[in-house]
Amino acid sequence: MTSPIDTGRQAWQQLNPRERVAVGVAACALSFALLVGVGLRPAWITLQQGPQKLARLEADLQRVQQAALEAQALRQQAPVSVADARTALEAATQRLGPQAKVTPQGDQVLVNLQDVDAKLLLPWLGEVRRAARMAPVSVQLQRQGERYSGSVLLAAGARP
Repeated sequence: MTSPIDTGRQAWQQLNPRERVAVGVAACALSFALLVGVGLRPAWITLQQGPQKLARLEADLQRVQQAALEAQALRQQAPVSVADARTALEAATQRLGPQAKVTPQGDQVLVNLQDVDAKLLLPWLGEVRRAARMAPVSVQLQRQGERYSGSVLLAAGARP
C-alpha cells in the first residue's frame, strides 16, 4: 500500500521539467496569496484603522475624565438641606413645563412626567443632580417618538 506522500512523489517525478516549473510557480503564487490574504491584509487594515480608533478612545477617555472631575466636584460641595434640595428641584422641574408634577414622599420625591420632550429630560436630570443633589432611585418612562411619559423617583441628599 502506498502512502499519499509516495503517490505525490511519483506524480512529481512523472512531470517533465517544464510542468514542474509551472507547478512550482503556481505553488509560490498560491502561497503568496495566502500569506497576503491571511497574514498581511488584516494587519494592514488594523494599521489603517488604528489612528481612528485611537482618536475615538482618547475622546471617550476625555469624557470619562470630565465626568470624574464633575463627580469629584459634587462630592466636595457642602450638602444641601432637604428644603433647599426641594426648592432647586421645583425650579428645575418648572423648566419642563406644566407636564411635570413634583410629589414629595418623605425623603424621596416622585416626579410625574407627561409628554416631556426628550431634549429637556437629560439636562433636567443633570440639574437635579447638581443643584438639588438628588439622584434617581427608580425610573419608569415610556417613549413616544421624541417625548417621554412616566415617573422618576428621586432620593434627597444623594451623593455621587
